[in-house]
Amino acid sequence: MAIGLTPPGAHALFGVAMSELANTYTSLADLVGGRAWCLVEQLSQLSHWQARFELLDRTLAQWLAGTNAPAATVLRAWRRLTESAGQLTIAGLSDELGCSRRYLEMRFGEQVGLPPKTAARILRFKGAARILAAAGGGSLSEIAGRCGYSDQAHLNRDFRALAGCTPTEFLLRRSSG
Repeated sequence: MAIGLTPPGAHALFGVAMSELANTYTSLADLVGGRAWCLVEQLSQLSHWQARFELLDRTLAQWLAGTNAPAATVLRAWRRLTESAGQLTIAGLSDELGCSRRYLEMRFGEQVGLPPKTAARILRFKGAARILAAAGGGSLSEIAGRCGYSDQAHLNRDFRALAGCTPTEFLLRRSSG
């Protein structure tokens, strides 16, 4: 089983600064101790997926009950960045949230694991990759504009940095794989 958590949700569940976990591989047992092995054992004894999902829902809810909620500012910032697909400026976001840019960067980094600007960049990239992969998504310059890039060259730079290839190579790899 795999569980997808938002960064603020992972911070709340595990009580660890996400900046400590960014770009690392950590086992569930390293984060929650023996509870992980107990959960794995209970899940393996259930014969139906529905029962496994119900157990997982109950267990995660119990684990969350004893933790501190993420900062409201971080939750709102994460929500706004994801809603805008990373197209908000961080200065505009901090103004909207009524906090300083430095405060937002500090709390966001702690609870998300990345600076807000980097998270916005990744969200823009994901949006562009999704549009690019969809048939008839438009030209690269149109996709760049729709996703908040200043120009196609900026889109190309992000693809090279985050996917290790150009947008055209990305498409070729998807069609051949």
